[in-house]
Amino acid sequence: MNIIKILLPILILFSLIAKGQVSNGSGGHPINTKWKEINTEAVDVIYPEGIDSVANKIANNINYIYNNQYYSIGGVKRKLSLVLQTNQVQSNGYVSLAPYRSEFYLTPPQNLTMLGSMDWATTLSVHEYRHALQFSNLYHGFGKAARILMGDSGLNFFSGFIVPNWFFEGDAVMTETVLTNQGRGYVPSFFNEQKALLLNDKDYSYQKARNGSYKDLLPSHYPLGYAMVREAREVSLYKGDVWEKVLKSSMNLHGIIYPFSQSTKKHTGYSTHKLYKKAYADMKATWKKDLENKVISPSSFILKKEDRLVSMYNPMRSYDNRLFVLKKGYSTTPRIIEVVDGKEKKVYNVNNLSSDLFDINNKQLVWSQTDTDPVYQFRSYSNIYSLDLKTKRKTKLTSKTKLFSPSISPDGKSIVASEFDNSLRALVILDAKTGKIVKRYTPYHNGVVVYPKWMKDGESIVYIASFDNKTALVKQTLNPSNTKDEFTEITPTNNHVISNFCIDNNKIYFSASYSGTDNIYSTGLSGNKKITQISNVKVGAYNPVIVNNKLIYGDYTFKGEKLKSMDPSYVANANTKVTSLKEVALFEISKGKQEKYILSDIPNNQYDKSSYKGLFKGLKLHSWGSVNVNNKSGLGLKMDNILGDLSMAAVYSKHNISGTNQYLLNAVYGKYPVKISASASRQIAESPNFFPSQGKKIDSLFTPKVDRARLTLSLPIQTNSTNYSIGANMSTGIGTYKYDTRSFEGWGDTYKPSTKIIAAGNTLPSTFENDKITDETIKEINRLFPETKKSGIEYRASVSLSAIRNKAPMNLQPKFGASVKVDYTLEVNEKEKLSSPIKEGQWNVSTRLYLPGLMANDGIFIDGSYGKNDMDRLYQLKTTDFVDARGIDNIVTDERFSLRNNYQVPLWYPDFGIANIIYFKRMRLNGFYDLQFTKDMKIANKTSYNKYQSYGGELVFDISIINVLPMQVGIRYGMNQYGNEKRTDFFRYSTSFHF
Repeated sequence: MNIIKILLPILILFSLIAKGQVSNGSGGHPINTKWKEINTEAVDVIYPEGIDSVANKIANNINYIYNNQYYSIGGVKRKLSLVLQTNQVQSNGYVSLAPYRSEFYLTPPQNLTMLGSMDWATTLSVHEYRHALQFSNLYHGFGKAARILMGDSGLNFFSGFIVPNWFFEGDAVMTETVLTNQGRGYVPSFFNEQKALLLNDKDYSYQKARNGSYKDLLPSHYPLGYAMVREAREVSLYKGDVWEKVLKSSMNLHGIIYPFSQSTKKHTGYSTHKLYKKAYADMKATWKKDLENKVISPSSFILKKEDRLVSMYNPMRSYDNRLFVLKKGYSTTPRIIEVVDGKEKKVYNVNNLSSDLFDINNKQLVWSQTDTDPVYQFRSYSNIYSLDLKTKRKTKLTSKTKLFSPSISPDGKSIVASEFDNSLRALVILDAKTGKIVKRYTPYHNGVVVYPKWMKDGESIVYIASFDNKTALVKQTLNPSNTKDEFTEITPTNNHVISNFCIDNNKIYFSASYSGTDNIYSTGLSGNKKITQISNVKVGAYNPVIVNNKLIYGDYTFKGEKLKSMDPSYVANANTKVTSLKEVALFEISKGKQEKYILSDIPNNQYDKSSYKGLFKGLKLHSWGSVNVNNKSGLGLKMDNILGDLSMAAVYSKHNISGTNQYLLNAVYGKYPVKISASASRQIAESPNFFPSQGKKIDSLFTPKVDRARLTLSLPIQTNSTNYSIGANMSTGIGTYKYDTRSFEGWGDTYKPSTKIIAAGNTLPSTFENDKITDETIKEINRLFPETKKSGIEYRASVSLSAIRNKAPMNLQPKFGASVKVDYTLEVNEKEKLSSPIKEGQWNVSTRLYLPGLMANDGIFIDGSYGKNDMDRLYQLKTTDFVDARGIDNIVTDERFSLRNNYQVPLWYPDFGIANIIYFKRMRLNGFYDLQFTKDMKIANKTSYNKYQSYGGELVFDISIINVLPMQVGIRYGMNQYGNEKRTDFFRYSTSFHF
């Protein structure tokens, strides 16, 4: 068998997985960014000017771990290139393998419940650098061979099949916990999903835990991985160092089938699915034993009709005791609702929130929203919006700001918000009508301000202050003059997690982790720090508010966070003792030989700083292997620079539909808003075979060869509104071309031609209807397909627009949305001028429209395609992105239009797997009716118009293969009709990958 036939599917699959890790050559940084660099033994830190101290701190953190805390994962250490991002308002970080680099988004989160109280830059340093060490230690055995053969993308691809994603994140969270004494392994809310499920005897399979569910609440691979990583440390003789041995053994393919599971069994005595069962059984036993000593506080559900699907409720009262709630769910996008007499009443849809906190008074609703910069992909803002509750008029109060968690003053004239912009941390007062910043105040210990709220006197603000790896509730009495503000610590300062709170009269009610479970507590505002525990819940209690003398809060259950009420005078513990986060943790952790708490040991070395120019500096050849772009598959080389704004490639590809072979050199430079692309290529097209071979194989009728050089300028735009993602792209290009075709060569007397040109749907002239090809037939073919040699200039222009509404996880599609793309190509022969009549142009138009269905998760979508070809080369339209009506093979015509109408509905959520090989998440049905009209090529001075139609259904399964590859597998049955001919049925089987 041809080796290409064996390798090509694997390489295509590899490219699909790896392509998300490769830069597109558009860095998206503002052009006025001045970059600096700290270059050390372990890491090359590249950062924008103005954050020297933060960059220096991160370099110290990473270098200390590099030299002292690597043993538990292995001794291989690759130097890391790290880019610090300060223009983003998202809190995130990642390490990629292809290319091997990292980015930290330095804006800290407002919600501390999932990440703890540790300084955000420190959290990123410990967690993300652990990923760098993990990836470095994939370089054993098969991983080493993959990197030699295919570069970093090859290592990324094969390690993705060998090592489960839960290990990478679970081990990184474990590292946070054992090195800092306050990582997520000690944070109660990190385990909420697992705790809620296990205390309700929801013992899901390992395969379901790996692949997730559209209908049931499941923990992400972070807590799943942490549970299994911790359990292995407990049961293995190697304790905290066990995973170094498992990882190395896995990459050496100990056990061809599921080598990671085989290696885990070798070093712990448990395969992965048995380790999962043991870890969950141990957690369940621990939590149930802990529950035996608790008296659960009395409470009742508020909503008369509870949502049977997974949903989250974040309550926030208004000033006249009306209850407003932020609701999120598996089948609903985020929205503000009002709860009236136990029933939900929709107020407004809100998406893209930069903080889950909103505030409301009798007239106005305010929130902070993430707004992406339309031009620079690495810049976003957190702006304040307001909604008039009576008119439902939305107002954007601020622009290009980084303000979070707004709260309205008692008189409605002012708004307070938290500000974090690079190194600027402030408490900001704004005019509630205009959004103008009135005053900035320095927060407590210059820490991060979380969830600020006004007191009734309108002169003091209460907020969670996060500083020095600790938190506390603080009251700040504002002094509008330049004298010093007065600060009062309301709660003890320590590393416990404090989340949302409310103020009622002279008390503050808040959620905290003091008991080892997140509960509701209260204390006075005077600063005596006497803490009273109000609730005692099974899993977690959050977002307390007082409405009509009732304490309303979100109670975490196996169906999400549900609204409950209780008596605020109930006392679970009158004298709460506040210790450290670790002291109330239920799970012990076995440490490795090197592991210890490091925060107090990290030095404060002052590294040299220098300017960093970028561009060719840091340009690396990182991958060689498969590519899959624009419906083309092949092999190539890939280079990117560290800033991600220069990308270069050399590619051989073959078009998946037309079979056109292409050799391409390409470079993309994206430092500026207008992206610059330059390319040189050679295409050798497989011409359409109009006549089925009978008696003799016919490879092609003629073989066009096209050489091109092209320069393209494009302006990509991507932004958002409250509920929509909005995009546009405009591009124009100019290039040179040269092409020639090999004319017809005789087939011999044994060939018996068809009586129709199947591809075009036309009856042939009489010269084609003989049993043998005659001289007259050859003459007619050479007239249709003459030998041609041309060169000239090519002009291209493209415009695309889209506005797509956000959707919930269970929604098959957005409720509303539309997109359109228009491409035009004009080729001018060297003997022609632009003023001459245009003879060789090509139009391509594609559209999509989304509309809501009858039920919440159903939907209608309509695809339209139009193509028109004025070029002499018949193969040209065959290489376009035109989408034919279903049941109709790809055809070649001068002009065509298709309309594909679809209605899709979910049928079943099986959540069922077989032997870790295949897992079924959802089954859905799509009914379709397609129309297509064509204007066929001129033959014998005749032009033919044709109509095609098809209808039928598609049964599609959303599945996962070996817990790694999400796929769609479907079968299609339908009927089609060409013009007035008899209807025929057709059957298709299809697969597609989604990453």
